[in-house]
Amino acid sequence: MLESNPDITVLFTDINMPGLLDGITLASIAAVQWPHLAIIIGSGDVLPPSGSLPSGITFIRKPCVPESVIQLIRERVMLSV
Repeated sequence: MLESNPDITVLFTDINMPGLLDGITLASIAAVQWPHLAIIIGSGDVLPPSGSLPSGITFIRKPCVPESVIQLIRERVMLSV
């Protein structure tokens, strides 16, 4: 999706994902290949180990209030412009 759509400005992923990549790995790759992205990682099960998130990536604990997520996305998008 990211490769075929340069208009994407936010990546919101969970740490736990099906398949070969976890959310931290996906976020790390995306941060290098698409530095303009606002990247948010969420989880209700797993806290990221200290120092495991690349600089500029935000972690949010789930469950979370939708309004808080919207505000966080707005803030992150404004920072990446």
